[in-house]
Amino acid sequence: MIQMDLKKKMKAYGVVGLSLATIDREKSEVICCGKKRKEATELIKEDTLFNACSISKLVTAFLIIKLAHEKKVDLDKDLSDEFVQAGFINTSHPVQHTMTLRQLLRHQAGVQDPEKSFSPLSTDGFPTMEEVLTGRTSYMQENLLIQSKANQFTYSDAGYCLIQYVLEKTTGQTFERLMDEHIFQPLNIKNSTYNWQEILTVPELATYGHHKNGKVYLKEETIYPFHAASGLWSTSADLTKLMLEWNQTLQGESRLGISVHTLNELLQTTEEHPYAGLGLFLDRENEQLEISSLGWGVGFQSMLIYYPSLEKGFVIMTNTDLGVHQTKGLIGDIYQSFKHNIG
Repeated sequence: MIQMDLKKKMKAYGVVGLSLATIDREKSEVICCGKKRKEATELIKEDTLFNACSISKLVTAFLIIKLAHEKKVDLDKDLSDEFVQAGFINTSHPVQHTMTLRQLLRHQAGVQDPEKSFSPLSTDGFPTMEEVLTGRTSYMQENLLIQSKANQFTYSDAGYCLIQYVLEKTTGQTFERLMDEHIFQPLNIKNSTYNWQEILTVPELATYGHHKNGKVYLKEETIYPFHAASGLWSTSADLTKLMLEWNQTLQGESRLGISVHTLNELLQTTEEHPYAGLGLFLDRENEQLEISSLGWGVGFQSMLIYYPSLEKGFVIMTNTDLGVHQTKGLIGDIYQSFKHNIG
């Protein structure tokens, strides 16, 4: 489905390493090229972890709908009073609308990330979400300002930190345990983790991130301590299992045990913002629904594309930040090739 000389393209763009997985109905294929670290010899393998960055949000959305299906969380419960009482919100600007998990998932709960917030791992280490959201760390040094207009789209990592807080408080379990029990185990996702200590202490586990000029980042410079928003390290093969689950759910064979109705919650948008689903983005070009999720952080870029009606999709993960949007550069070329060849 992708026809190009990947090694030649990587050299032309300066991409050090990549992992590319495609699915066609129940079939999947993985291609790995390049190195884990520039000037080193260890090659990218199928089980090499990349920073998924904001593709983490899509995985979080799957967890939410699974828990909603089991009635452990409510997508439409107003959480604004709870957030105010917890000290997360600047009360000089009172919240004038609801703040629900559904709104948070599609970046329409009025949450604005403070400037210079949500940097990679610092001396503050891995704080709790309460510590982050009350402005007690360098990751976010002030309370949240909530926009007065309801359902306005504002992309927000803080919104997903609020989601993580709600999940952990409601269930009494850590985010990692919830994800492992409800998503990773049922879908046989074995090469994905939120464990930053593993990334730092097991050298062969994950690739390094790279700047477009060839600089190699230290591992700690590329780790984000916000699991729900951007904390997942994964492989292209593991992430395609979300799309395979989508295919199977539509056929009545969900491994998560969810219904088509529950799955379709991910696609629910608003009239004002028809492109923003729950943890994903939608494009209906030429009547063909395209689902996407993008990841971009220090040293890494990635893209997930899925066409439900065709049961086809791909995940591309690279260990180089080219400094251009994913629809450009090497990832953009792969995207265009895939679209051209899926028929």
